[in-house]
Amino acid sequence: MGPDKELEREFAERNRKRRLISKKRLIKQWTFLGAAVAVIMGATVIAGGKKADKPVKNAPSSSQTSEIKVRAAVDETPAAPAESKAEEKPDDLSDLKKMLEDKIAPYTGEWSVYVKNLDTDKSITINNRPIYPASIIKLFALGAAYQQINDGIFVEETLYPDLEQMAVHSNNVAFNNIVWDIGKTAITDWCRENGYKDTEQNHGLNPADNAEGLATSDKRNVTTVEDVGKMMESIYRGECVSKVCSARMLNFMLDQEYRDKLPAGIPRNVMVANKTGETDDVSHDAAIVYSPACDYIIVVMVDAPDEAWDCFGYFSLISADVYGYFNPGT
Repeated sequence: MGPDKELEREFAERNRKRRLISKKRLIKQWTFLGAAVAVIMGATVIAGGKKADKPVKNAPSSSQTSEIKVRAAVDETPAAPAESKAEEKPDDLSDLKKMLEDKIAPYTGEWSVYVKNLDTDKSITINNRPIYPASIIKLFALGAAYQQINDGIFVEETLYPDLEQMAVHSNNVAFNNIVWDIGKTAITDWCRENGYKDTEQNHGLNPADNAEGLATSDKRNVTTVEDVGKMMESIYRGECVSKVCSARMLNFMLDQEYRDKLPAGIPRNVMVANKTGETDDVSHDAAIVYSPACDYIIVVMVDAPDEAWDCFGYFSLISADVYGYFNPGT
């Protein structure tokens, strides 16, 4: 079995076991002692190249990617005969939406929120509006770049250093390098082809010394919380370009350097994959959260001209409320 097939097999096995855990939660909600699953997403060179006969060399080592682990869900408290709090919640998450609307109402700036329970496919959206994405646009750059790698236009090793710097460390120079490599309109074209109708990349990112010349329009870059949430789910489910490419993108987000917004409101032992973005005027974070009760996506974006840096603390408060909603009593 080739390395890519092995990674695909492991990805599928992780999701199979995750669904098994969800089933056990429903059947033995008050009595189970634990369920565990662990899958290692090792570094794997994605086949392809600028030329069909070009060998792949110096591929990222296994130390450059993260192990993806779904932790055991353990409840050592004696079972109670009453119904669980989770069962009492509306199926449409309407109470969560109302709670978050009340939460953000007094906050500085105009807020947008998207939350989706990945186990039930139920979601809520608050104020889905076009907004400048800042470094969140780098999520879509990952998709466009890995599409070209998957299509054989690039060998992964050619783009990997910039992809890692862009995704893990949010490096603007690396992002601009990727745009120069894959084409000035490649990200927007990829978004259109993959259903991200409200997302466009029209210029490079600053501060950087290589952004000049990347503008294709006088319009700003743009996205929405729903487009970002859809992108995160595509990566989570292994559907962004391919299972192998999705695993690479997920590993980058698991290694994310900046954890001071949404991850800050979640217990430290809970696995989170996220990507941030901010300027003086906007602040954003998008995360996949592997919580004991369910896996879920949360995207929070705020437009607060000249005050965005003052909004950092609100992200952890919103995140803590969403985590507590899905994991009552923790």
